[in-house]
Amino acid sequence: MSLGYSIKEGFAGFGRTKLASATSTFSLFIAVLLAGFLTRGGYALYSLAVDLTDEVQMEIFFAPISDDRIQEFGDYIEEQPWVESIMFTSKETASERFRAEFGDGFGSEALAELDFLPASYTVTMTPETPIEEIQQQVERLEEFQEVDDIAFNAALYQQLRSRVDQSIWVGISVASVILIASIWLVFNTIRLTIYAKRDTIKAMKLVGATNAFIRRPFVIEGVLQGWIGSLLAFGVLDALFRWAVPLAIPQMGIVPWPLGAWYYLALSMFVLGTLIGLLGSTIASHRFIRLA
Repeated sequence: MSLGYSIKEGFAGFGRTKLASATSTFSLFIAVLLAGFLTRGGYALYSLAVDLTDEVQMEIFFAPISDDRIQEFGDYIEEQPWVESIMFTSKETASERFRAEFGDGFGSEALAELDFLPASYTVTMTPETPIEEIQQQVERLEEFQEVDDIAFNAALYQQLRSRVDQSIWVGISVASVILIASIWLVFNTIRLTIYAKRDTIKAMKLVGATNAFIRRPFVIEGVLQGWIGSLLAFGVLDALFRWAVPLAIPQMGIVPWPLGAWYYLALSMFVLGTLIGLLGSTIASHRFIRLA
């Protein structure tokens, strides 16, 4: 009986304050939509930035040494915590690549036969390794007699890494502002609903209704606003990335879903909308029902 009354009154709250409820639901819809848009678009940009960062690799060229010594050195490098993966390029493979890139003209075949291209390891660093530590490792590796030269574009690597970090913090900051604004709007909507029912709330208190019993319908109303806003937001988000974005920017195509599946983001947006509605309505009902 108590739960049924609370649910009924929660739905009825939309009718009592139509404009305020519609405004709050729309604002919550915009907030969840923007959060979803930032998440999906930001994930795509982050993945692209990580891929570009992985393209900036370290190449270690060896002096003329035995194959066994090169293998030992490769095993040593692979064991380092800052190394994600390594790829070996033999002198023969390097010569074949040289011939493939420059052709047989300009004496490239004769140059390749001179056997001047060194064996090398191409090293991909782990994303969490600071640039300072990588530079220290480069300086340390250059001290080995087996190493002839190391090619590593530290400036480009650092710039890409800093852009990735900046994009993450910008996304978190924007999303935080949006969430706070949404909670505030739900808070104000529930406050207006409580004000509209102030006489009824006073009468309920006189006949012995507890604050928790009176508060429940308002919390349900806030949660309903969150559900409606988040479902609408996901539908619009899917339409935007399915049709609008590929039409406006054909080069991007269909932007992939975070973690490779649509339901992760759908569930996150639904939970987010529910939490915004729940927090806003709970704070407002706790505060103003005591004063009614």
